[in-house]
Amino acid sequence: MNKKQLQSLALRGIDALGFTLDDLGLTSRFNRHQIAATIMLWHWRWQGEKDRLSIRARRWQRCAEPVLKKFPGIGGRT
Repeated sequence: MNKKQLQSLALRGIDALGFTLDDLGLTSRFNRHQIAATIMLWHWRWQGEKDRLSIRARRWQRCAEPVLKKFPGIGGRT
């Protein structure tokens, strides 16, 4: 599948969700654009969390390396 096909599939899924919400009577609160915006918001939020945890792990590793070098048997270091 290429990018256009994936986008089309995703939009059809969002439309189906919108129609289902419309059947439930939630038309004024949810529409295709709000659903897409919410998905993008969560995508960026999770990307930020992943980056934050990666930075914290690298900082801990940088602080721990001098200590780990003193003990050659820890972590497979010689």
